[in-house]
Amino acid sequence: MTLPACSIILFGATGDLAKRKLIPALFKLHRQKTLHKETIIIAIGRREYTGASIAKEFKAGLPKELARAKEWSAFTKRISYVKLAFDDTAAYGRLAAMLRERESRTGVANRLFYLATPPDAFPIISRSLKTAGLAERDPEHRWHRLVFEKPFGTDLGSAQRLNKEITSLFSERQVYRIDHYLGKGFVHEIMVLRFSNLIFDTLWDAQHIDHVRITVLEKHSVGSRGGYYDRSGALRDMVQNHLLQLVALAAMEAPATLDASDIHDEKVKVFKAVRPDVKSLVLGQYTPGVIDGKKIPDYTKEEGVAPNSATETYAAVKLSIANKRWSGVPFLLRTGKALRESYAEVTISFKQSPCFLFCGADGKLPANELTVRIQPEEGVCLSFNLADNAGQSVVERRSMKFMHAAEFGMNTPEAYEVLMAEAMRGDQTLFTRWDEVELCWRIIDGLRAAKAPILKYKAGSDGPTK
Repeated sequence: MTLPACSIILFGATGDLAKRKLIPALFKLHRQKTLHKETIIIAIGRREYTGASIAKEFKAGLPKELARAKEWSAFTKRISYVKLAFDDTAAYGRLAAMLRERESRTGVANRLFYLATPPDAFPIISRSLKTAGLAERDPEHRWHRLVFEKPFGTDLGSAQRLNKEITSLFSERQVYRIDHYLGKGFVHEIMVLRFSNLIFDTLWDAQHIDHVRITVLEKHSVGSRGGYYDRSGALRDMVQNHLLQLVALAAMEAPATLDASDIHDEKVKVFKAVRPDVKSLVLGQYTPGVIDGKKIPDYTKEEGVAPNSATETYAAVKLSIANKRWSGVPFLLRTGKALRESYAEVTISFKQSPCFLFCGADGKLPANELTVRIQPEEGVCLSFNLADNAGQSVVERRSMKFMHAAEFGMNTPEAYEVLMAEAMRGDQTLFTRWDEVELCWRIIDGLRAAKAPILKYKAGSDGPTK
């Protein structure tokens, strides 16, 4: 289905995110003929470019298979470039005049502003858009929407100040806060599995579940992102958004409908009930090691990282949820960089069945587990117990797997492809609402206040030994 026509105004167009994720996502929508023929892309940056030269740089950042695609030439006709310093009032005025002239010719008056910039630039850009008349509060007969890239603030206080400023200018329904994990296809399969399969839904509680593991591990180090990462760390970069969103999707009650507001309401109830076990918090920072034959330096030797940095590159913590469904069930969260493996998954570990008629070789029955694998491959795995080959009374764990790529091929939309399309459609389901963001920052600020020691772990290992 063709998306609504609009002007996409991309701030931070010369940055890494735009080149690696946003432009490839828009190009894929163009190739699918999902992007409306009248939709244009105005790249905003502070450097000297033309539409042709920025398009050339965008192409250099494409994966090889996309860079060779014959549709690229037609796609570049959508792209123009405007040099604009964030505090240049006159430049915003020129941009407004440019848009008004085009809109008077084409009748396309919808505007999507994408702020792929550091969060400290959000306020001045938002104010300038409003002052110049580029973005109005709930305009009639057209829409103006603003997409804010993560992080939305750096702690609770900064997020509250940022949100107060933005919502004084625009309504919540115009604001789209990115968490790109919500754009990953199999993240929402957690909801589908629960609420469309009675065999799982009836067992989804403290009576049947022993614990829930939410794991997002990465082999790669911080690399060229050291400057950003050193101001953030694993708790703020990963747990505050991605992992806590996965907690909410696993733990929430069934929403009244699939409308964005009903889903957000149920997630907020979960965040209000989250109780972190501060004593369980483990933080780590990687030291030199080897991953896939490549030498990884000490974190403090990475580009942009302070020599005496105490920023964590690994975090693990246990949470509980204070409601009847999840009473006594620990949620075990773990994430980190420069580790032995790269994968993301949510595992529901059910309580062990008693050894009555059948047992495992160790005198116990392995617990049944349901795993939703989010990346690198997407799929679902259910483990269960069957007799081993040697006899009928000793059982072993077996599993059934569904792998998305084996069934549908490797054509799963990328997260940003999905999110860009949803923003143009006006569906906020896959974006975070302010009350969610605020509650997640409260949780993270509480953990950071604990001042847990930073344990060292070797790059390429499984993390701290504690």
